[in-house]
Amino acid sequence: METLQPYLTYAGIGLGLLLGILAIVWLVATFSFMRRTSGLNGFLVRFFKTLTENKVKTAYGMTTPTFQAETGLKDFRKFVKRNKLTQYQRLSATVPELGENGTFRLTLMIKLSGDRELPMTAIVLKDEQQAWRLEALDV
Repeated sequence: METLQPYLTYAGIGLGLLLGILAIVWLVATFSFMRRTSGLNGFLVRFFKTLTENKVKTAYGMTTPTFQAETGLKDFRKFVKRNKLTQYQRLSATVPELGENGTFRLTLMIKLSGDRELPMTAIVLKDEQQAWRLEALDV
């Protein structure tokens, strides 16, 4: 047992160093992710608040050119009306999942007036000016 004593000390030091390195890597990854998603929740709240003010065209302008190419303004207005998004009151979102090409996928729970809740999936990204844009919105 006495012959193992010096080695156990080194093993303890090695284990401590390994745990310390893992903690540092986890912290760096967490802060990096938080920095990349900074302002995302505020953007989503602004988007839905814009819809409550019946500024559908302004909200449509907060989408990406890809979204606008796939969904015309007229179809977007129908989508907003059909899902009663102008009755938005509160938003809760899951932790964003990193997708392809810098996109983030979120599951949203939109609380509408009258205690109605609407689950949605949103894909968002930052444009060249580092402003958030909505890439996709599905019910």
